[in-house]
Amino acid sequence: MTNEPSTTNAGANKPVAYLYYAKRAVRRGGKDRLVRIGAVFNHRSGKGRTHLIDALPVDRDWDGRIVELEPNAEFAEAETAE
Repeated sequence: MTNEPSTTNAGANKPVAYLYYAKRAVRRGGKDRLVRIGAVFNHRSGKGRTHLIDALPVDRDWDGRIVELEPNAEFAEAETAE
């Protein structure tokens, strides 16, 4: 998977979500794409979450928003295959 940095694993925990930013399409009519920049892990105590950010966008069009999405089953299978 290109443009997706490998997120360091917080212990043996699996991420409960991933962090992305939307990269605007360069071509006219093209779709924006999500670029993964980190992961989210639950605290062991269950009273919070830790956001590990591997990269911050330097795109001049970046508006400062970071999107958190839970992994879907299809994506999780692809991650384990790597």
